[in-house]
Amino acid sequence: MILLFRQYLRLGRGALLGWAAGMAAYTWFAVSLYPSLGGAKGGSLQQYLQQLPPALKAIVGSRLSLATLDSYLAAEIYSLLPLVLAVYAAVAAAGVLCREVDQGTAEFLFAQPVSRTQVLLGRFAAIAVQLLAVHAAVLLAAWGGAAAAGQSLSLAGSLRALALSFLVALALAALMLLLSLAFSDSSQATFAGLGLALGLYVVTVALRAAGRYHRLLPWLIFGRFDATVAVSTADGFARAAAALLAYALLFVTAAAVLVERRDLRL
Repeated sequence: MILLFRQYLRLGRGALLGWAAGMAAYTWFAVSLYPSLGGAKGGSLQQYLQQLPPALKAIVGSRLSLATLDSYLAAEIYSLLPLVLAVYAAVAAAGVLCREVDQGTAEFLFAQPVSRTQVLLGRFAAIAVQLLAVHAAVLLAAWGGAAAAGQSLSLAGSLRALALSFLVALALAALMLLLSLAFSDSSQATFAGLGLALGLYVVTVALRAAGRYHRLLPWLIFGRFDATVAVSTADGFARAAAALLAYALLFVTAAAVLVERRDLRL
């Protein structure tokens, strides 16, 4: 399984470097732009945000603000990071087994002394490391950009927000992996995964924009993530992290059970 993990990690290193560099560059740019917004000084943009209806502010987060660099990054970068990485996760999850069947290489893969479950778990572990690496690049860019701009950044707050963002992306990747087993065409699996992730996000935003708490929210993957809250307090962090991790483990376990029973039509 370790060899499969290394192989899939090596195959995706080009895409990983591109995504990590791109997200890091955007984060650095966003941090460098912050002083000109006047958020920490109560600028006009901050005043405008305070006047927005609660429903609109809830779309990004329940504590939308530009008063600190942490809250600004939560609204500008952290809150959207899992949705952006859903694209990466969809492509990667479709490649775990579905692309092997699509390209006719599954027979060669399973001729090796490995089980289907080992292939699935080894490659999913590689996806998890890739998602973690992108989040680490964002954190380093935020910290480096803040230091270069002479701004103060709470590493604890950013770590909480990015940890939850990573777990959201991981749960989405696990769900997409499970969904991909219903397809033999990798492009269909990719688009189905993207559609599911976007649908979950839209439902979550709609429920939050309704202006009141909905009991369905805690059951949604995105419903467990509010970057604007995570950067400001540790309250509820452990519960949200545990729930998201449980989702990821549940979906991966279901995928492992299903892949042993599925006819891959080699």
